[in-house]
Amino acid sequence: MTSILLAEPETSAAEELRARQALGLDDGPDIDALIPQPTAEDRRRFNALLRAIPALAQSMTIDMYKAKLINVQIVDTVKSA
Repeated sequence: MTSILLAEPETSAAEELRARQALGLDDGPDIDALIPQPTAEDRRRFNALLRAIPALAQSMTIDMYKAKLINVQIVDTVKSA
C-alpha cells in the first residue's frame, strides 16, 4: 500500500511569509536605520525642555524626543499633501 502525503493547509504565518517574499518587502531598506542621530541642536532643545519640565527626565530620552519630532514632521507633511 502506498502512502499518500496530504498537503497540510497553510498557516497564516506561512501565507504572510510567502506574501512578504513575493512582494519583496524583506529586501527593502531598513527604515529604522534612516533615523538620523540627534544633532547638537536637538540636544540643546531637549535639555531646555528638561529644564522647563524636570518630570520629563524620568520618562523621556533624547531618542524618544527625536522620534516625537520626526512624527510631528510626518503628520505635518501628510496634512499639507
